[in-house]
Order: sequence, then structure tokens, then C-alpha cells
Amino acid sequence: MKSFEVHGTFRMGDRMQKFTKIINGMNEKSVIEKLYCDLGSRHRVKRNNIKIIKIEEIKNGKK
Repeated sequence: MKSFEVHGTFRMGDRMQKFTKIINGMNEKSVIEKLYCDLGSRHRVKRNNIKIIKIEEIKNGKK
């Protein structure tokens, strides 16, 4: 498993909320899916209200 750091924003009410999350996954596609599921279940955010700005792979505990 690889670790990825995901930066982005999501709409919360009438404002945009920034986020940074570290998610484990096999590739970027699976990490994006986990991110959508996590934010959707925690904050009731629809996928079209989530904007991913950057995804970085973290190697050996470092960016």
C-alpha cells in the first residue's frame, strides 16, 4: 500500500472549506474514491461539491 496526501476544497453551506488528508491506497484512482466516500459520509458532501487540487505520493514517510 502507498500513502497519498490529498489537498482540496469542498462546499460546506455557502462557503468553501479547505482540507488536507493522508489516505492509503494502491493508486490515485482508489485514493480519490476513498476520499469521496469519507467526505460524503462525514460531512454529507456530494461528489460534485468536492474539488481536488493536488495529490502527492508520500514515500518513506516523506513527501
